Amino acid sequence: MPYQLAYMSTSTPWSRPELLELLRVARAKNRSMDVTGVLLHRQGRFVQLLEGGDEEVRALYATIRADHRHRDVTLIWDDHGDTRWFADWWMAVRDLEEDPVTEPSLTDVLRGPTDASRFSHEVVLQLWTLLRDGLPERPAP
Repeated sequence: MPYQLAYMSTSTPWSRPELLELLRVARAKNRSMDVTGVLLHRQGRFVQLLEGGDEEVRALYATIRADHRHRDVTLIWDDHGDTRWFADWWMAVRDLEEDPVTEPSLTDVLRGPTDASRFSHEVVLQLWTLLRDGLPERPAP
């Protein structure tokens, strides 16, 4: 059973090239650790789901918490799931700046306060379902 962890954070501003480099490095690291997941971002706010082995996911989350580019890192949810939600993606990404969505719940997640209490288990599962179902059939390289 994979360990799944979701967090929310605020970051320093990113340029498009910086974000692409972050994704390249993160995907390579995730692949080496057998960690999959998705990153949702908009205007310096991030929500990310990490899934894989307990030790690997916890170590990756500790690295993120220590990263000076992230502030207000808040654990939203963690649990063991039956299967991985994003098994085909070392890190899927959804940029709501460039890819606006009509589903308000996706955008609203990044508007509210960094407060884990607003994320029930059901809300988190709905969010991952919306994200997964909106991804292309094949993962990006």
